[in-house]
Amino acid sequence: MTTMNPSGTEPRSMAQDKPAMGLPTALIVDDDPAIVRLCGYCLEEEGFRVLKAGDSREALHLCRHYPGVIDLLITDLVLAPKTLQLRTGASQPVNMNGLQLVRQIQAVRRQIKVILMSGHSDEHLESLYIMKGGWPFLRKPFGLTTLAGMAREMLTLREESIRT
Repeated sequence: MTTMNPSGTEPRSMAQDKPAMGLPTALIVDDDPAIVRLCGYCLEEEGFRVLKAGDSREALHLCRHYPGVIDLLITDLVLAPKTLQLRTGASQPVNMNGLQLVRQIQAVRRQIKVILMSGHSDEHLESLYIMKGGWPFLRKPFGLTTLAGMAREMLTLREESIRT
C-alpha cells in the first residue's frame, strides 16, 4: 500500500511509518531530491532506516509523528522553499534554514544527533546569517564513504551518551 508523503509530492510505502526494530533511523532533509535519494541509498546500504524530507515543514511533520526513535538528522543548511510561501497567518509556517530546523527538531527529539551539509561557501552562509557552529559538517560534494563514516561516528557518540 502506498500513501503520499506530508508534502504530497511522491508516494511512499506505509512501512516507512513503522519503526524497524534494531535499525538506527536517520532523517535526511534537502531541497534537492537527488541528494536525498543518494544519501538515503547510501545509509540504507549501511543498515539505517531512512526517513526523507524535501523541506523543513515536512521534516518537522515527520519528527512529530514518526512513532520510533530518530537517531540522526542530516540536513542541508540552505533549504529553499518548494514554492513561494507567503505568510498568511499562523496556519502555514514559513520555511526555515537548516540551523533553525535543527533547533525545532531538538525541541521535539532531544537525543537526536545532527550532521549539517552545504555546497555553499562559508562566506555565502555567513551572508545569510547561517553559522555552522560546532556541528559536524559535510561540504558538498562529499563521498558516500565520508557520509557513512560520519553517520556511524555520530551513532557511536549517541551510544556512549546513553551509557553514561
